[in-house]
Amino acid sequence: MKLSRLAIEQHQFFIIIILLFILSGTISFIQMPRSEDPLVSPAGSTVVVIYPGANPSDMEELIIDPIEEVINELEDIKQLNSKARDGLAVIGVEFEAGSDPDEKYSDVVQKVNSVRNDLPENILSLDITKWSITDVNILQIALVSEVASYRDLEKKPSGSKTIWKEVPE
Repeated sequence: MKLSRLAIEQHQFFIIIILLFILSGTISFIQMPRSEDPLVSPAGSTVVVIYPGANPSDMEELIIDPIEEVINELEDIKQLNSKARDGLAVIGVEFEAGSDPDEKYSDVVQKVNSVRNDLPENILSLDITKWSITDVNILQIALVSEVASYRDLEKKPSGSKTIWKEVPE
């Protein structure tokens, strides 16, 4: 009750305080940097190994196991995923939030290079990629026709879902 009574009795002082808060908020909003795609750098790397002629079990034994073994020695690992296909091994390592991405990428490169001599000699490619938010692919598809109307192009087979609303002509 004392605060509300003080606000009523000293209304000019409280009006000035409120105006100062509004002014500082407006100035902060105007000067705040904005970005459509903020610069966020996740701590993670992907190791891609191409070894032609090897089946998935060989890729697991000869490539993935030694690389995973040395990567597991690193600290702050959140998740370690591996996939083996015919002639292809992909190992993804994600680190805990707050880890320095550049330092963790350097650690992964160092660990993979330390085991590189133990890997088969016939490896065609061994690439280590640092994760980046800006490395995003966008696919935009359009259906165009010179003879069909928009309404005909919009028709869908029965039983399928519409993912957009109809546009009135």
